[in-house]
Amino acid sequence: MGDGNTLDKTYGCTDITVRDVECLLMNELQDITEEIELNICDFSRVSIEDIRLQLYWRHAYLLTPCTADEYAVLAIPYFQLGGSLAAAKKIDHSQAFALSTGNNDHNAVGFTGGINFDFASTLEFGAEIGVTHFFAQDFCNVPVPNNEFQSGIYPFKTDINVQPGMNWHFAGKIGAYHFMQCLSFWFQYVIMEHQHDKICLKQADPAFKPEVLECKSHFQAKFVNSGFNYDISSNIAVGFLWQAPIGQKNSYRSNTVLLSITGTF
Repeated sequence: MGDGNTLDKTYGCTDITVRDVECLLMNELQDITEEIELNICDFSRVSIEDIRLQLYWRHAYLLTPCTADEYAVLAIPYFQLGGSLAAAKKIDHSQAFALSTGNNDHNAVGFTGGINFDFASTLEFGAEIGVTHFFAQDFCNVPVPNNEFQSGIYPFKTDINVQPGMNWHFAGKIGAYHFMQCLSFWFQYVIMEHQHDKICLKQADPAFKPEVLECKSHFQAKFVNSGFNYDISSNIAVGFLWQAPIGQKNSYRSNTVLLSITGTF
């Protein structure tokens, strides 16, 4: 049994100490990653995103035909039908922290429908819901677990086919144009969920367990977007946007702040 300095190599042994893990695994991490050709350095990439095409329709319906224009209420339904063509660089599986700047070589189609209610002299509010379908793609030499307890680093690779799960999202928003002279405000709540992927081996091999990756592929994110625009003049505006996470499941918890200057000529 392990005494803090040694490790019993008998299968099923549970007396593994923290020192065993540090000495036999963490202290050997660099040698392990070099042996399996895995780059664990920080990841950085400059790349274009996927190419997106959209058809958009909307129409304003006046709900108060007998009211003065400044008190008019409009209902504005809208629909979007779109797709994306994979043009971004896909994930390099030899880099541990690699990300794709697009949908990782998956083409996609999606549909969104929503409605806005515009009170001409005060505020606007609305909601939308949408779904996105991704098309399957083959990948070569992908690290795949061969044990259900593996996480993060998978030493063996094989060819797989990935059918991403469907995305769906819901968003609700409220905005006010020039509610304080030249200042406009916008707020949006968004929840987005990605269903489980379907991952199949290109060649059956009981040594690999792609179902481990499938279980980890589901994720959900809830966040709010808030923004302000201030019109310096009729042609120039400055803006501020803050995207703040409020709930995640298997997704990054990141904050985004954007400052902008817009000129219209």
